[in-house]
Amino acid sequence: ALVKGAPNDLKFVDTDISVAEDGSIEIPEDNEQLIAALDSLKTVEEFKNIPFDSIRLKPAEKPIATEKVYTYIPEASLDTLDVTDRIAKKFELFRDFQKTTTISNANRALDSLQYEQSKTNLWIYDRSDLIDRIQDNPLKFATFLASKIPFFLFFFSPVFAIFLWLVYSKKRFNYMEHLVFIFHIFTWVFLILIIALPIDLLLPLENLLAVLLLFFIGPFYFYKALRNFYRQKRIYTLIKFVFLNLVFWISTSFLASLFFLIAATFF
Repeated sequence: ALVKGAPNDLKFVDTDISVAEDGSIEIPEDNEQLIAALDSLKTVEEFKNIPFDSIRLKPAEKPIATEKVYTYIPEASLDTLDVTDRIAKKFELFRDFQKTTTISNANRALDSLQYEQSKTNLWIYDRSDLIDRIQDNPLKFATFLASKIPFFLFFFSPVFAIFLWLVYSKKRFNYMEHLVFIFHIFTWVFLILIIALPIDLLLPLENLLAVLLLFFIGPFYFYKALRNFYRQKRIYTLIKFVFLNLVFWISTSFLASLFFLIAATFF
């Protein structure tokens, strides 16, 4: 209730209501429900004698802005930390400083922080807002990472070829032949994506056909490729197929995380 008691002895229970020095009642101008309720009382017979003209609006109080702060860490105190912790601390400090002061110029910021304007510090400061940029535009970041996938496959194909070379060490294949086999597998993957992605645009579920082809036909194709290329018995090929899949998944997860983490710093 907004009021209680007899009409001649109104007691307001709304905490937003205050009484001015001249006896008039003040209510916040942004309290629309209270204003509407008081206006409706003017038509009630028993409340007609109340001087509603003495009720006036007061400006709504603006919320007090929270002051932005950051914890300053002298550069000399970071020298005792190892490289990883030192870089992490600088990222945290530079990000908080940039959000507090809105200084985007790295040279000016480092001068204010009394940090050495080294290439490392300049590079860290320029990328200290990376998380904010990713959160502001995740689609652009995903597109950026997707464009780096061919580079990932190209640079790490030699790593995958090493595993084949070790597994098939008794076969008379040199390292380059194993590498050609890996490129053949990647070519098949890209071919499937080229065929499936245009069709997926017409399907209700995103990338449905590409996922089905890669996860169901992909393993069978890889097994048949191993058997046809290396010419071993089914049981040996099957054992090596399972082992290589396990090794490829683990190594790909680790190398991809490392590669895309490094690539993200250039976003």
